[in-house]
Amino acid sequence: ALDRFDSFETVDINVVATDGVSTFNKSFTFRIEDTIPPVIESPAPSGTIDNAPDTSILFRLTDKQSGVDESSVIVTLSVEIGSVITGYNAVLLGVIQPGFSGSITKNGNDLDVFLTKDDDFESDSIVRVDIQAQDEANTVDGYFTFEVIDNKAPIITNLVPSPNSINIAETSTI
Repeated sequence: ALDRFDSFETVDINVVATDGVSTFNKSFTFRIEDTIPPVIESPAPSGTIDNAPDTSILFRLTDKQSGVDESSVIVTLSVEIGSVITGYNAVLLGVIQPGFSGSITKNGNDLDVFLTKDDDFESDSIVRVDIQAQDEANTVDGYFTFEVIDNKAPIITNLVPSPNSINIAETSTI
């Protein structure tokens, strides 16, 4: 027995009932439509990311009916540093673009997307990840954001003269 019909499937039903005297016979047809678009789930990272310029981006595109069309996936990034915004095409029509590595993996009707930018995200940048994908009938357009901050104190190196030095000449450069 079928537990579900596939989207866009045409279903023919024939009902025959008899009471011993007469017979009732009725046929009808209906078509299953996919009316629910894919959904973006489990986006990461989100919020503020401390000292993580090499952060990977991941999310899942879920669809309960016909499944997400991998060749429809488009992912763009907008990276804002101060007043400058730089755009990147990370995935176009299901293909990971140069400057990024990762994978798009089919998992039943869903797609798991994992992306890493080849160059690190700069500290103090705000990253917006725009996502577009389709199933057989609908499109999802969504986004999530995260901020890369640097909360590490600077490190002082190459001190001249070195710490705890003695007998430093008066003419030494510090």
